Amino acid sequence: MGTDYDVSALLARIERFERSERKRRWLGMALMLGWAPLILLLYPASCGVPMLPRDLLAADGISLTDPQDNVRMTLAVSEDGLPSITLMDTAGRQRMSLGLGGGEPALRFFDAAGATRAVVTLDASGAPSVILRDAEARARASIALTPDGTPALTMLGDNEAQRVLITGPPDGTSSIRLFDSSGRNRAGLELSPEGNPALSIRNSEEQSVLVAGQAISGVGTLSLADTAGNERVSLGFTDAGEAGVSINNSEGVPQALMLVDAGGLPSLALRDSQQRGRLLVSVVDDGSPNLAMLDDADNTRLLLNVTAGGESGILLRDDTGANRGVFLTDAAGLPSLVLIDRETGGRLAQTIGNDGEPSVLLLNANGVPVFAAP
Repeated sequence: MGTDYDVSALLARIERFERSERKRRWLGMALMLGWAPLILLLYPASCGVPMLPRDLLAADGISLTDPQDNVRMTLAVSEDGLPSITLMDTAGRQRMSLGLGGGEPALRFFDAAGATRAVVTLDASGAPSVILRDAEARARASIALTPDGTPALTMLGDNEAQRVLITGPPDGTSSIRLFDSSGRNRAGLELSPEGNPALSIRNSEEQSVLVAGQAISGVGTLSLADTAGNERVSLGFTDAGEAGVSINNSEGVPQALMLVDAGGLPSLALRDSQQRGRLLVSVVDDGSPNLAMLDDADNTRLLLNVTAGGESGILLRDDTGANRGVFLTDAAGLPSLVLIDRETGGRLAQTIGNDGEPSVLLLNANGVPVFAAP
């Protein structure tokens, strides 16, 4: 979910700049101490500004003082030719500096103890960033733009590992990611350019184990995954208003599917490893339940149902789908059995009448009774 953003690379770049800045700071202080007597000698009391000779203006550094002779600003050029400006408070403590580190501009802010608390910089591509640090100078938050224009806000823990990342990529997708103390992505919330939200929960291996979202059509979905990251359960709605639950095998292939259609009628389908439907349980419009068992060619071979009128039945079918055996019990509870020839129809019927007496009827290929008992 979202665009990856490597805050560690930004922190490493800031650290390189700060090492260079510390070198310039000592050089600036040395220049300041060395020039102080000369500046005092060259500062006429009648002038409002110091009259500096040309060779001093071209030197490697310069310092400016306030009316109380406190150095408040130094300008210096390091041994490798990188310029810097440092601003100080009345106690001589640096509070802000502007310079180039590795050719990249950076503006730094310091607290009264001299710790760096904020850094504003541009990288080689021109992408800006801001780093905020705590009293121990540990980076705790950053705001940056990646070279492709992606804005990113990062919040970091005590060990400078990122804990929260908020991005808004140029394609219009916005995301929030949450990380554990080891920097592993454990949760994310994303909003697509179309305005569809998605929530992802991840395990310690950064594999999604729960994903909740909204499809383009506006329907909601929820997915649960195993420790290997395979989707095992999914819940959702179809565009037609059907609600469904899919249970998948370890490879993410659906094996059981339960649906409730827009009219509120439920059904359950069980599938084999080749995705062939083998058992279907459903309730039809009149409220009658049905159970169908199918062969590997998707033909119904056995059908059980109870009608709205109270009749129950079992139908046995051959591989062509033709009925070959029917066992029925009517609303009064009287049973009957019919065996059927594939070509001609019923050939044997056995029933029990209201008086409890059984009867048997045999028919020939033309449907003419040839035997009856009693």
